[in-house]
Amino acid sequence: MAFKAVLFLVAAFLLINTRVSSSDEELKMKAPSPPYAKVPVAAPAPAKLPAKPPALSPPSKATPPPAKPPTPTPLPPVKSKADCIPLCDQRCKLHSRKRVCMRACMTCCDRCRCVPPGTYGNQEMCGKCYTGMTTHGNRVKCPSKIIVKVGPAVQHAYRDWRCASWHVHARPISKKKKKTHSSVSASESRSSRKSLSSSLHLLLSLSLSEAEALTTMSPTPPPHCSALLRIAPLLLALLLVSSAGPSSARLTTDYYAKSCPRFLQIIQDTVTAKQISTPTTAAATLRVHFHDCFANGCDASILLSAAPLSPPPERDADINLSLPGDAFDLVVRAKTALELACPVTVSCSDILVVAARDLVTMLGGPYYDVALGRRDSRISRASLVAGLLPRPNMTVSELLSLFAARGFSAQEMVALAGAHTVGLSHCNEFSSGIYGFSKSSSFDPSYNPRFAQGLQKACASYGTDPTLSVFNDVMTPNKFDNMYYQNLPKGLGLLASDRGLYGDPRTRPFVEMYAKDQGTFFRDFAKAMQKLSLYGVQTGRRGEIRRRCDAVN
Repeated sequence: MAFKAVLFLVAAFLLINTRVSSSDEELKMKAPSPPYAKVPVAAPAPAKLPAKPPALSPPSKATPPPAKPPTPTPLPPVKSKADCIPLCDQRCKLHSRKRVCMRACMTCCDRCRCVPPGTYGNQEMCGKCYTGMTTHGNRVKCPSKIIVKVGPAVQHAYRDWRCASWHVHARPISKKKKKTHSSVSASESRSSRKSLSSSLHLLLSLSLSEAEALTTMSPTPPPHCSALLRIAPLLLALLLVSSAGPSSARLTTDYYAKSCPRFLQIIQDTVTAKQISTPTTAAATLRVHFHDCFANGCDASILLSAAPLSPPPERDADINLSLPGDAFDLVVRAKTALELACPVTVSCSDILVVAARDLVTMLGGPYYDVALGRRDSRISRASLVAGLLPRPNMTVSELLSLFAARGFSAQEMVALAGAHTVGLSHCNEFSSGIYGFSKSSSFDPSYNPRFAQGLQKACASYGTDPTLSVFNDVMTPNKFDNMYYQNLPKGLGLLASDRGLYGDPRTRPFVEMYAKDQGTFFRDFAKAMQKLSLYGVQTGRRGEIRRRCDAVN
């Protein structure tokens, strides 16, 4: 709040400064010319002028034609409408609404037989036909500048913010109501300040990429804004800093208190019914939640299905092919119920985060608060997941590096690994440790021998049946507790990455601590899950509220 208040004060000062400087410039323009500027023209004129001036062109046209200004590249000839297509395609390639730009450019090219070079500017090279063509709404028709990929309200707010005056960039004033800048009324001044305040509010809610994109919106600054533009880079830098802050800054635990009051109750009812009918739902949802957040942020990109003519989504990556379908079904059920209660209000990413929390609590685990207000991603690509998720055969060093790259400590990594106290693992994920491990032993010696032999029998036909799986925690498979850590010293860890946590001196102290004190494990697990749920969150205009969780709007 303090930061926004400072911006408002600076903008208000600039508004006054801009008006004063603009008034001074207009007074100078209206002031009479100095006496010495009229002497050479006024004195000799009466004696030399003939009685009847000859019919000659004006002096300005009688002067020899000036030399043609050098142009960087000659304009390509336009003989037919077919020649306009490649020229307009180049002109509109950076436009966010390329079809609209192409339609206007083709019309201008067909009438004027010219398209300016470059993606913006240079329109004067095509003459008055190009620069003077307007729409029925008296707006410039021919493409002359880049329109960045932000909405019209944001563009309008940015123009107001840069000029600190509503009347400078308002819609064109009709000839009957045309006014000069010096005759702006007090009501327009108040409107200007009000517009500036709302513009700053809107700009402060932008994402970093949108704020950076706005810098290209107006290549030539308006001449009316000299006072403001002197420190415009500073204000834009402050805007970028505020936009680049933590993604969780706009998340709150009561985000849906007014827009969807029954949100938490609907999630709880859906989760309870699904878990009772399918007891594997809890572990499945925890795993999908982790794969969604840890790879590219908690944006529900893991939920998107394959679309025609689009790259494979995240859920089709090789590491995600074994994700259980119960978690996706749970999210679909919850989204359907929420759309009936409060349409297009709750994001799929918030549904997944809250469902995972509620399922942990149902199995006896800790309850922790979850910040809400995420947006759903519009992008999901399997290629973006490669190398970003932990695999069951990774060493502890590889795991520590992977988690450290996302800001998680060794203790937080061990705490998150405690989620393996529930759920299943497919036999092909640990088969290399129980079959043909070495010449001297058929299984990994870090396994308990009896446990390894039991795994060999359970996974005997995994080659022909890839769906065969085993409980991660063979002692209490359906209860969320600290038994997972108690199993590791006994050689009952199922995956190589699990057994490595106890074998490595950097992580063993945390395994021993959690094995002794379940309360400490619950507390640290809750904190780590809260931190994970805030990783890479999209808010504001960066994402969307999907109507269906498996497809973008």
